Parts: sequence; C-alpha cells; structure tokens
Amino acid sequence: HVVAASKAMRNGDWKKARDFIINEKMNAKVWDLFYDADGVRKMLVRKIQEESMRTYLFTYSNVYDSISIPILAEMFELEVNSVHALVSKMIINEELMASLDQPSQC
Repeated sequence: HVVAASKAMRNGDWKKARDFIINEKMNAKVWDLFYDADGVRKMLVRKIQEESMRTYLFTYSNVYDSISIPILAEMFELEVNSVHALVSKMIINEELMASLDQPSQC
C-alpha cells in the first residue's frame, strides 16, 4: 500500500494516495486501533495532501517556468496560505530552486 501510495504522490494524485493508505482494510488493521481514529485519519489526509504537493514539486519543478499558488491550492485542495507557507519553506530550505512573485502569486 505504501509503495503504491508513493507512486500516486509522485504523480500529484493525492486522492489515490489517500485511498491506498486510508481504506476499509487499513482502517480495520491500523487506523481504528488509535485512540482518536477519526482525528488520526484527518491528520493523515492533511499530511498526504501536503507531502503529495511537495513530491509533485520535486518531481516536476524542472518542467515549469512558473506555477500559480492558487492552482496548486486547487490541485491539492489546500488553503492558499498553507500552499504559500509550504512553498516558501521549501525555497528557504533550498529544496526548491524558485522564487515567489507576490503580485501574480507564482
């Protein structure tokens, strides 16, 4: 499940990655055993969205001249502020060779 999820993440398909990690079989074997199972699943979905976006940017950053923060937010169903924060952190940590253009949000 994890390998299949990582392949989906690499392609930017966070929903497919989520479905590999959070499903009836995995719920019964793993997630339902946690104290706050629903809270754990919500946290996992959020992390899958964020890490899928990061993985997508690592994989395809050399293809794009520019990419819109609102487009990324829409693709990964994250808030624009969260996407901006994640991309900024990647740039600061030199994980992504890019710059932010505030007026155009690219």
